[in-house]
Amino acid sequence: MLFLQAFKQSKGAFWKSGFWKSAKPSVLAEKGITTFTNKPITWTDKDVEDVRRTIIACGVFLYFPVYNLNDGGIGSVSTSQGSTMTTNGAPNDLLNNFNPLTIIVFIPILSHVIYPLLRRYNIKFGRISRITFGFVLAIISGVIGAIVQWRIYATSPCGYQATNCAEDNGTVSPISIWWQLPNYALGAVSECFCNVTAYEMAYSRSPPGMKALVMSLFLLNQALSYALGVRILTAILCT
Repeated sequence: MLFLQAFKQSKGAFWKSGFWKSAKPSVLAEKGITTFTNKPITWTDKDVEDVRRTIIACGVFLYFPVYNLNDGGIGSVSTSQGSTMTTNGAPNDLLNNFNPLTIIVFIPILSHVIYPLLRRYNIKFGRISRITFGFVLAIISGVIGAIVQWRIYATSPCGYQATNCAEDNGTVSPISIWWQLPNYALGAVSECFCNVTAYEMAYSRSPPGMKALVMSLFLLNQALSYALGVRILTAILCT
């Protein structure tokens, strides 16, 4: 309701600095407005300010839809890639498990070894630096995945039709599926820097009563990532 009132009073100009101010009851009272949709206005000026601070703090989440596309892959691309590689009996979706395993192992190392060591030597590695470093790791992970795919095309008997070839007669590239491991591991490490830090950053900056909103906005960006991934994958399959 608060957002709708701000949107109405600012005539949709959410990019302007006075967007949230226009929804404050004190400002509305000066205009003679005391109700919204025939109901009394129940929020206070502090509520408006809390929402504004929370939305600004969550602005960092806007970078994550693109990051998640790279980190999680588009659909089941990684699994499909694994099906065109030599597995020696290992399931082509086996390496998916290395993402959570890497996170389980790396988070304690990060919390109890790396970060304390940086603080000990007075090396500043703030939240924005952590997220940026995580993005760089994700880029490297994506590059490795692209190089592996290039080598699959170069060594597969079917060339650029490697996936169809593997499905039809089981002919695969001689490249081992374990070459996917750096892609999964680096992606997981990047999550430790990006997801954890971004949530911590927004959560710490938001008022006590807005913690649930922070989580909702974070999950909203996750949903946008998956929706965009499905849309891109559908477009690729239809061409």
